Amino acid sequence: GGARAVPQARYDFTWNLLLATLRFVGSKPDLKPALVEYAYPAPLDTAPYVRKYGCPVRFGAPANAVEFANADITAPIPTANPLAAEGLFRLLDERLAQAERTSVAARVR
Repeated sequence: GGARAVPQARYDFTWNLLLATLRFVGSKPDLKPALVEYAYPAPLDTAPYVRKYGCPVRFGAPANAVEFANADITAPIPTANPLAAEGLFRLLDERLAQAERTSVAARVR
């Protein structure tokens, strides 16, 4: 929301954290995105990006984005705990009831 540009390194960090989290939670150490896009100009050497993500990486895109195959993002989570999920959803619903319907939390839900 500020006037300063977000440095590319922040997207590098975010995409790597997201990928590591999805690999861990899904018990899929070899999970790869289908596509990674950066709204930044291409660096002189793009090979490290392709090696890291294992997929096509585009620079100069309209937005920063990471895409995954539908099968990867809809796969069951092997360590899921339905009882814990029920409690978390109940807590989330209570919090959303307190928030305005146009809030960020409501849009995320």
